Amino acid sequence: MEEEISVLRHKLNYLEDQRYHKQLDTDRMKGLQAPIRRIPSEILAEIFIQVLHTWCYPDTERNAFPVHNVSLSTPPLLLLQVCRKWYRVVLQTPGLFTILPLEEFTSQDPLEYIPKWLNKCGSLPLHISLPGH
Repeated sequence: MEEEISVLRHKLNYLEDQRYHKQLDTDRMKGLQAPIRRIPSEILAEIFIQVLHTWCYPDTERNAFPVHNVSLSTPPLLLLQVCRKWYRVVLQTPGLFTILPLEEFTSQDPLEYIPKWLNKCGSLPLHISLPGH
């Protein structure tokens, strides 16, 4: 009888392990079905551009000076860090690199951003805001 109990415990442990892994798979599949994953890249790009303009020009006309400096915690650099799809969308969207506020840099030379932004904005105009201007 002890041997039977041991066999059944082993089988129970095996089945619980299987159930755990199936639940992990199910959770991963639910993540793949998230509505954000079904948004076409073109629409995501437009949303990202709107986020950038709202961030840089929160309460002003679009022809005013940007109010935020470039850092890893601001668009478009922040958006690059979310997931692979967003990374690709950001790098394929020149409109996200048309504003370069070079205000209040503390750790890096702001001039190093200019060639990078020029390369990424393509033929679109690049708006640069310099410190104190």
